[in-house]
Amino acid sequence: MLRVEDIHTNYGMSQVLQGLSLEVRPGEIVGVMGRNGVGKSTLMRSIMGLTPAKSGRILFDGNDISGMATHAIARLGIGYVPQGRRVFPSLSVREHLQVTARRGAGGAWTFEKMLQMFPNLAERLDQSGAKLSGGEQEMLATGRALVGNPRLMLMDEPTEGLAPLMVRELGRIVGALKQEGTSVLLVEQQLAFVLKYADRVYIVAKGRVVHQCLPAELAADAETKAQYLGV
Repeated sequence: MLRVEDIHTNYGMSQVLQGLSLEVRPGEIVGVMGRNGVGKSTLMRSIMGLTPAKSGRILFDGNDISGMATHAIARLGIGYVPQGRRVFPSLSVREHLQVTARRGAGGAWTFEKMLQMFPNLAERLDQSGAKLSGGEQEMLATGRALVGNPRLMLMDEPTEGLAPLMVRELGRIVGALKQEGTSVLLVEQQLAFVLKYADRVYIVAKGRVVHQCLPAELAADAETKAQYLGV
């Protein structure tokens, strides 16, 4: 479904991604791990066209989306939950979900289903994003992406700053995505979360993939965890 081929991405004169390649297959949850500053969020931004790659290719369903505008990439069926949630402080929960719904997309993720999936948000439909807790903002950012009925979800550090209860709730949502057949590219620091939900794992260091394996293999590989994850 998604193939990233040898991409190089810069911020000004600073090169962050240096020949990174990976793929996500239909219905698969793929974890991306690595220490801070190795390029994980830049990978997500490059896929979404927010920080376009300088070279290499990004293919979605076999079509080259490199250089496309972000809104056009979203319309193709890629949802994005950015690091830090990035909710609009002045928009209500209802407005967040209404403005990002992809009309005519079909699919299972309707406004009503969002309210069933996120009962806390259903009680706060007319509250502004600024008044939500961190966990509620993460739920809103996820719901905002889902109402576009994406076939691929990019989730960047979704458990960051969340209490254990909210992490479990987020795990429930990732499990629901898998049941619906939605592919997920998951950038995450919590090893236990990735090991529980991912089908495959890539480890990134210095802007490129340095290791890939199955979750069970990573769980048993103390040397790799110590070298690249500091675990």
